[in-house]
Amino acid sequence: MASVTLVGGVAVAAARSDGSDGEPERVGAGPFLDGTAPALAVPTERLSLEPAPEATVPAPASPEAAVDAFFAAEIADDFVTSFALLSDNDRRAAGNAGEWAAAHDELPAFEQFTPDGPARVDGDTAVVAGPVRMTPIVDETVGIFTERADATIVAVAEDGGWRVSFADSILRPVLPPDASVAVAASAWLERRTACDDSPEAYAGTILGDPRIADALCGSTDRLVASDTGDIDDVPDPVPFLTAFGPDGVALLRSVTFDGPRPLTLVVAPLGEEWVVVGAE
Repeated sequence: MASVTLVGGVAVAAARSDGSDGEPERVGAGPFLDGTAPALAVPTERLSLEPAPEATVPAPASPEAAVDAFFAAEIADDFVTSFALLSDNDRRAAGNAGEWAAAHDELPAFEQFTPDGPARVDGDTAVVAGPVRMTPIVDETVGIFTERADATIVAVAEDGGWRVSFADSILRPVLPPDASVAVAASAWLERRTACDDSPEAYAGTILGDPRIADALCGSTDRLVASDTGDIDDVPDPVPFLTAFGPDGVALLRSVTFDGPRPLTLVVAPLGEEWVVVGAE
């Protein structure tokens, strides 16, 4: 799987749906639009002049305990505790527990983390890896978070125990199968031509040219999926870049339909399926 560490925030890299390795890509989801999580962007002067806010929770005795406690607090929306379990550097970056809680408008909502095994310890740094489940989101304000990811969580030795270095941790989103991209787009197209107005999994605005969805109602044009691609294959990617940012659009896929009037649909991962978010 491709992976990359982003500076200043949780790194987010796309996991290929076929499980193959590839060249590292700087792709991700949601708020990490410029490679830096806003809550964890640490000015140099803050690091050098300001002490970290005091941790109100003793450092757990092992990296596994630190990571377990951190996720337990996050899942319970106990951001005061999860803040206290952060490393010294991360607490300086976040500012205080209130700011850390507010930053969760742009951070993943964790639901479950299952360690693959014991931590891999190298001196004062340890890594706990395993699959993580998050609340899936496709939103023009928050961005895109997949339901599943492969997590590499870093812990550092501090205060006689271990704390979580969230800024050095990595989430590799796991996408629905690429084989289902065209299937999802074709199903959406079929519903639209049948004038089916039943609720869609994605309730946001259809980006690109939203008039296309209405114009398809009752159409007898024969449209056949001919090719799948990514955002580079979309005629005008700007609306999608504006809505989801450069990391979010890296998770999008496109489907080209041949017919009397060529059509391109754009899909995003939402849970275990692809949903149409754009039409051009």
